[in-house]
Amino acid sequence: MMISNIRENGEPIGALPDGEMMFHHDMIHSAMPSKATLLYSVKIPSKGGNTLFASGYAAYDSLDPQISQQARGKTGASPL
Repeated sequence: MMISNIRENGEPIGALPDGEMMFHHDMIHSAMPSKATLLYSVKIPSKGGNTLFASGYAAYDSLDPQISQQARGKTGASPL
């Protein structure tokens, strides 16, 4: 899938133009989500366009113990 903010003849050339793709992680809804998502850049701006990384493990580890106890055993997978 090409993601681009480039327009040709006034029309976007990418599948998700103009910043429509914010934070995401592919397949997070699956019972066995992938450990990483890769975004390969062909052309990058001279400034801006930074990629940031976040750790779900670090976020969970920093939770208040009472909240992590409530979350233990829960999943984000939707039942079919």
